[in-house]
Amino acid sequence: MSSIYFVARKMERNETGWLNEVKEEIKRYIYEKLERLWQEGISGADYYIAAIGSAIEIFGKYEKVMDYEGNIIRADKLLDFVRDVVTDYAVRQILHNGIAGELSPLTKFYILWRWTYKEVRVTFDDARKLAQSTGIDLTKEWNRGFIKKEKEFISVLGPQDREDIASRQKAKGKRQ
Repeated sequence: MSSIYFVARKMERNETGWLNEVKEEIKRYIYEKLERLWQEGISGADYYIAAIGSAIEIFGKYEKVMDYEGNIIRADKLLDFVRDVVTDYAVRQILHNGIAGELSPLTKFYILWRWTYKEVRVTFDDARKLAQSTGIDLTKEWNRGFIKKEKEFISVLGPQDREDIASRQKAKGKRQ
């Protein structure tokens, strides 16, 4: 179960924020928040929701956010950026090294799944949110490799389970 808390405060807003500068401000602020959440043992969807809330806090400081071409940027456009920042941060913390940026989206998904859910099956919606945070479309990946869908549940196979499947498929091929 999760709890979501909103704190609303009246604040003075700056007129315009420039996208590149706002992204850097969000990144710095989110890293501070993520470190505190990490130390408190917060994980999974709660971790992402807290980061999104922190990003909206920065984004909300401006009447409008624009790119250098004069386009107004809405908050929903920043969500992908925030997910990338959070995913990268979490993977770096889990692996204790700096290679997170070099990993494929499926590898990041696997690492975050093990961190968040370990061996547990979860509902499609929860799995979809985690997959989306790493940039993969869950519906295109399930039942093709290590991501399995059974009814409304998603599970992720560990290496030992994948070896069993490969052995069974190999044996089945020899019998045919």
